Amino acid sequence: MSIKIQKNISLLKYTSFKIGGAARYFCEVESVSEIKEALEFANRAVKLPENKGDAYKSRGDVYYAIAEDCFSKKDKMSFSDKLIFHMAYEDYQNALANGNSMVKSKLQNMKKNEMIISSKSDYFLAPKTSKISSNEFKPVGDCYSWIKRTVKVK
Repeated sequence: MSIKIQKNISLLKYTSFKIGGAARYFCEVESVSEIKEALEFANRAVKLPENKGDAYKSRGDVYYAIAEDCFSKKDKMSFSDKLIFHMAYEDYQNALANGNSMVKSKLQNMKKNEMIISSKSDYFLAPKTSKISSNEFKPVGDCYSWIKRTVKVK
């Protein structure tokens, strides 16, 4: 593993408002291969029996960072961008359900900004390349081709 996973790091210097908080696990990434490693680490953490709330939050943070990075390189949000933000949102919901209350504000902010989470109209208009079935979708494109997770709609 080329990324360095650190434990119990203050987020004071990494947050916009300098309000901090602590991250159970933290890493800085500078390349796609490093973000892939971070996602693999988070996926393994989610499968462990302990600290599920923290694990889901961490994985949500990785998906959120991926979506932000890919979206920032273009002038318009794609369906795939929304799917990745949706994956982050699902992970934050699971984090909350597993006792991590730190995600409440993130969930509220994402819910307020409806443009970043995929909706019924997005699914109806989804590109054929993203459709796995009538209710399952995958992200596509150069930025997301390596992501295997899908979004299932109820």
